[in-house]
Amino acid sequence: IYNDSLNTITFERLTDKSLLEHTIFHLDENGHITRLDIHYVGVNLSSSRTMKFDKTGKKLEEDSGEMLNKYKYDDRDFLIKSTSNYMNSQYVSEYKYLVDRQGNWIRKIQYAQGMPLQISEREIEYYSTKE
Repeated sequence: IYNDSLNTITFERLTDKSLLEHTIFHLDENGHITRLDIHYVGVNLSSSRTMKFDKTGKKLEEDSGEMLNKYKYDDRDFLIKSTSNYMNSQYVSEYKYLVDRQGNWIRKIQYAQGMPLQISEREIEYYSTKE
């Protein structure tokens, strides 16, 4: 359910544990989610998180109250660093990219403490509009 005057979207679903999950997405003027509230009907369980975006729509920060995530991007808008702070601990991931001739990444490597943690590869097929 979208409420234009409040810039909110309400979503309900039945979880795999038969709990009714009620979620409210709060949006800014650009349609970015600024806060997410989740409540499970019938049980005393809920969570909330806030998000901050830059002018171009890149997520800069996500805060759940328990964990704070911050994101840094390069001039191509590729994520190059994410920092998570949780209970006096900090976890930092850095990302390196291999790009094709079109400037799209075809390999992304996530590093944790200088060691490769995850490698993602993708193949992009380009189509010519010329006949």
